[in-house]
Amino acid sequence: MQTDSAIIAAIVGLVSATLTTLLASWIGYKKLKSELIAQHRSLLIDKQIEACEELWQTLKPFSFTNGDGRILLDPYEDPKIAMDTAQGIVEKMMNIFYSKAGLYFSKNLRNAFFELRDFMNEEIVTLSQGVSEVIISKSKVKAFRHKVSKLRVAIRAEIGVEDLSTAKEGPID
Repeated sequence: MQTDSAIIAAIVGLVSATLTTLLASWIGYKKLKSELIAQHRSLLIDKQIEACEELWQTLKPFSFTNGDGRILLDPYEDPKIAMDTAQGIVEKMMNIFYSKAGLYFSKNLRNAFFELRDFMNEEIVTLSQGVSEVIISKSKVKAFRHKVSKLRVAIRAEIGVEDLSTAKEGPID
C-alpha cells in the first residue's frame, strides 16, 4: 500500500509539474507574442509619422497667404492659380504617394489626399492652356481651401496632434 501511495504521489507530482510547465510556456509565448506585436506597431507608427512629415512639407505651396511659390495668388481680391506651381505640386504629391511614404497613409488620409489631387487635376490643372496664371471663381477658391484644410486635418489626425497645447505649468526647467 505504501508503494501505491508513493506511485500516486509521483504521478500527481509529474502531472502537476507538466501542467505548470505547459502553463508557464503558454504564458511566456503569449507575452513574447504581445511584445513582438507592440514592437511592430511602434515601428509602423514611427513610419506613419515620417510619411506624414514628408507629405506635410509639400503643403507650403497650398498656403492661403500670398507669397512666392504659392498655388493660389491674390486669394482675397482677384484669385488666380499659378499654373506651373499647381502642375508641379500635383506631380510632387504623386511622387510622395508612390514612394515608401505612401505605404503608410491610412484610408482616411488617402481619401483626403486623392480628393485634393483630383480637385487639382480636374478643376485647376485642366485650365492650363499654355498660360502661367488663370483667374478662378471665389467658389472654386472656397472648394480649394476646403480640400487643403481637409488634408491638413487628416495628416494631423494621422499622427495624433489635432490639438496641441503647451503645459499650463510653463516650460520644463
